[in-house]
Formats: sequence, C-alpha cells, structure tokens
Amino acid sequence: MSKTTYPSGLKRRVQGDWNCNICSNLNFAFRNTCNKCSAVRGETTSLFNSALFMYIDENTPFTPSSCNEDFSFLKVPIKITPIVTSQPKIIQGNNVTRDSRKIEGILAEVKRPDSGRKGDWVCLACKNLNFSFRKECNKCSNKKDNYIEL
Repeated sequence: MSKTTYPSGLKRRVQGDWNCNICSNLNFAFRNTCNKCSAVRGETTSLFNSALFMYIDENTPFTPSSCNEDFSFLKVPIKITPIVTSQPKIIQGNNVTRDSRKIEGILAEVKRPDSGRKGDWVCLACKNLNFSFRKECNKCSNKKDNYIEL
C-alpha cells in the first residue's frame, strides 16, 4: 500500500486553507481563486447561477417545478450537460487557433494524466503539461505566450 505524500510535508490542513464554495475543492491558504474551478475565494452560487442553467439533456432543464417544496431536487440526474463546453485551443500571443488536427498531433506527444482539468496548458516549446495557475512553464521556464489551453 502506498503512503500519501503532501507537497508541504504536513499531513493536515494548515491555518488559512479553504474549501471552495462552488466545487468543494481544498485550496492552500495563499490562493485567492480555486485551483480546480477558478471561483474567487468566498464566492457562492445561487439558484439562478446553477440550477436554471443545468440540464439533464438538451430538452429537459432543471426548473423550480423539478424541485421539492424545500427546493431540493426530486432526484439526482443521470447526466448533466453544461451549456458552454471548452475545447482545446492553441494560443500564440494574440492569435487563437482551434485546428483540431494540429492540436491532436501535439497532444499525442504530451505525457499527461487523463485529468481534464480546465485551464491547464501545454507549452508548445517543450510539450510539457502545466497547471492552470502557472504563468511560465515549469520545465523550460518559457512564459505562457505560446501554448495549448485545455
């Protein structure tokens, strides 16, 4: 059985660490935005921002009528489809390309976990996968100017 390791060497939360109100991700104290969903620290969601814009499928939106009297949902949906889906794109300075063949070719060379985290990016210089919060590549130190945004 492998032992869990923590980047800080600590095996517990430290003062100031916080859970995102949107996705419940645990964030380190120094972060002002969630490193999973990019929500601002302390930001909350409302019925208008969440339930009205979630769909079971293209034809069945969540509405107040699909809720119990206490506004909890009648059942857990099997599939939720977001309104806006993000597709990988190549960003080179001010130019944005969505050429899927070119992107697939580059991504085929990238060693990466199949995590699908929004905002992560691939450096075009060294094909390294970087977390969304990085402003420069952690392998070749190039600035985040020419990259593929996932």
